[in-house]
Amino acid sequence: MNRYVGIYQLVLSLACEKFTGFNYDTESIGQKSRIYGTVVNAYFPYEPVVNARIELGYMVFYSDSMGKFDVDYILSTDDNRNQPVALLVSASNFHNLRMDFTIEVPEQRLLLEMDYGAPKIERIWIGVPEEVVNQVRVTDNQGTDNIASVVTTLYYSNMFDPLIKTRVLPMNFVNQVPGSSVSAYYQVVEIPTYGEGWIYNSRWIHFVVRDKDGFSQIIDKKYSDIMSTDPLFPVQ
Repeated sequence: MNRYVGIYQLVLSLACEKFTGFNYDTESIGQKSRIYGTVVNAYFPYEPVVNARIELGYMVFYSDSMGKFDVDYILSTDDNRNQPVALLVSASNFHNLRMDFTIEVPEQRLLLEMDYGAPKIERIWIGVPEEVVNQVRVTDNQGTDNIASVVTTLYYSNMFDPLIKTRVLPMNFVNQVPGSSVSAYYQVVEIPTYGEGWIYNSRWIHFVVRDKDGFSQIIDKKYSDIMSTDPLFPVQ
């Protein structure tokens, strides 16, 4: 009986090799491939995407502080047959990256470019004391039509009161940045007082920009690289 079983298995193996091109006797299931590379911002190729979640077939891993990753991928039976493997990369403020590719042995280098989805406040100017003027330049790589709202919060203090009062105001679209379809200027002009004794305090800032895709950015610190000492455009 065992002799006939052995003959049947041999015939089956040869038939599979003939019709699939896969040699069950010579190919080793469980081969290993080193998968390594970098996740970057597609719009700024030298800017790494930190802590991007990478799903590759059955594996899940993350990019490091330089956007890099390096893992050993154990090939399954389907991988050994050159079947495509699903790849999904996700990160905060980026559109998901989906693709299928065939794993190569012994190693494969990947450059994963993700589309930045969130709008970005690139420059801020605050003018006082005659009027409180907030100006910002906002960029959305999907186009300025994709910007849903830009909001600023003004802070007021009183020397006789430890509390802080706030006023949340929508900023008005002024115009496109000349020569750009993805950047625009916004502005709000307000009086520097808020009731008796309350004076605008430029020590604090808070800006929120949202787009129609649901992405947003919040700026609540005076980062030196975005704060301008001069108006971004003539006060409207």
